[in-house]
Formats: sequence, structure tokens, C-alpha cells
Amino acid sequence: MKPLDQLSLYAFSDVLKRMEHLYESDPQLYEDFLGEVCAEFPLVRDYVLAIEHMASQGADKRAIQQADLNMRHLMALWIMTEEKDLPVSTESGPY
Repeated sequence: MKPLDQLSLYAFSDVLKRMEHLYESDPQLYEDFLGEVCAEFPLVRDYVLAIEHMASQGADKRAIQQADLNMRHLMALWIMTEEKDLPVSTESGPY
């Protein structure tokens, strides 16, 4: 496990970009990976459930977007501290 004080903003931003690329290029692979993260990191799972509940209740779009951003930040931090690899999409792209 990598300590939080060894993480850089550059690396954090890079993980977020690669997550976004994976989501855009192969949504199913992203969803599969998200499921794996949820199985190992309950806080991300709780965010996913909360976002689904918010959407089903017709919550404000900005509130849902903020919760999603928070979830992606937690997910990126978890990927970095656990030194996990993001799956690679078969689609071509910069990442």
C-alpha cells in the first residue's frame, strides 16, 4: 500500500484522465472494473448506491454530478494507494 503522502497531484490527475478514457472508450469494461473496486472498497460501493438512489428520486443533476465526482476521486485515490492497474481498453486512444 502506497502512503497518501507519496501521491502527487500529477499522478492523481493522470489516473482520473485514464479512468475517463476507459469510461468513454469501453463503458462495459469500466463498469466491470467499477464493480471490482466496489467489492474491495465499500466507500465507493456506498457512493454508487447513493448516486443510484439520488437518480431514482429525481435529485438535482448538479448534486448527482458532485457525488459522482467525489466517487471518482475516491476511486482514483484507492487505485493509487493500492497500486492497482486500470484495465486497458481495446479501443485506440492516447492512454
